[in-house]
Amino acid sequence: MKKLLGIFLLSITLYGCATTADYGSANESGIKIYHTGIANIEQRNNEAQAHCSRFNKTAKFVRSNSIPLFDEYKCE
Repeated sequence: MKKLLGIFLLSITLYGCATTADYGSANESGIKIYHTGIANIEQRNNEAQAHCSRFNKTAKFVRSNSIPLFDEYKCE
């Protein structure tokens, strides 16, 4: 029983560390990063920059939405 509880707690911890749930509208122009709300803005900024870097561009924050949770970035 203790082993199952440990596995359960570990899985919740790892899930909480996940930055994003999904990506949407990811192309050369920009990206929407759907998230769980647990990840901090720096993590999402880094993910957006990693995406835009593939096109030799810089990520710029555009807006945030609360339902569903996502941040939108454009690549410049």
